[in-house]
Amino acid sequence: MIDGIDYYPKRRKGKIKFKLWVALLLTVALAGYWYFESKRPPQKSKSTLIMISKPETKSAVNTIPIVVKPSKIKAEKPEILENLDEVLQNYNQNNQ
Repeated sequence: MIDGIDYYPKRRKGKIKFKLWVALLLTVALAGYWYFESKRPPQKSKSTLIMISKPETKSAVNTIPIVVKPSKIKAEKPEILENLDEVLQNYNQNNQ
C-alpha cells in the first residue's frame, strides 16, 4: 500500500455486463436468422440447358392482317376571335 492512502476504488463490473449483453444479442440474432431462414422455401436451381430448334416457317405462325380504313372526320375551320385582346385581358385579370 502507498503511505497515506487507505482507499482503493473497487473494480467496475461493467465489462462483464457488457459482455453478457453482447452474447445475448448475438444469440437472439442467430436464433432469429435461423427461424426466418428455415421458413423460406428452398430455391430451385435454374436450368442452364440451351435448346436449339429448327426455325418456324411463316405458314406455322398465325398472322393477323392489318386493315387501314380512312376516317370520316370532317375538318372544321378554326374560329377567328375578333376580340382577342379583350379575351386575353379578361383571362389575365381572372388568373391574378
